[in-house]
Amino acid sequence: MATVADPTEETKEGQLDPEYAAGEAAIAAKDWPTAIRLLSSAALRDTRNADIENYLGYAYRQSRQLPPSHITNARCSSILAIAAPTSTSARRTS
Repeated sequence: MATVADPTEETKEGQLDPEYAAGEAAIAAKDWPTAIRLLSSAALRDTRNADIENYLGYAYRQSRQLPPSHITNARCSSILAIAAPTSTSARRTS
C-alpha cells in the first residue's frame, strides 16, 4: 500500500527539506511568489507529498493564479486517494 510522505520527516542527512521549510515560512509571511517558487522545487523532489501540493495550491490561490491551483489540488487529491483508498473500493472482491 502506498503511503503519503510526512513533511516533517527528516531527510537522510537528518534535516527537513530546506525548500519545503522555507516555503512554509514564505506562506506564513504571505510572500506568495517565493512560496510558489520554493514549494514547486520541493514538489519536484518529493512527488508523493500531499502537504507540499496543498501548500502550493494555497499559494497559487492567494496569488490569484487559479488554473495552477486546480492542478495542484488535483495532484494532492490523487496522492491522498492512492494512500488511503475509500472503504467502498477496499470492499470490492471481483
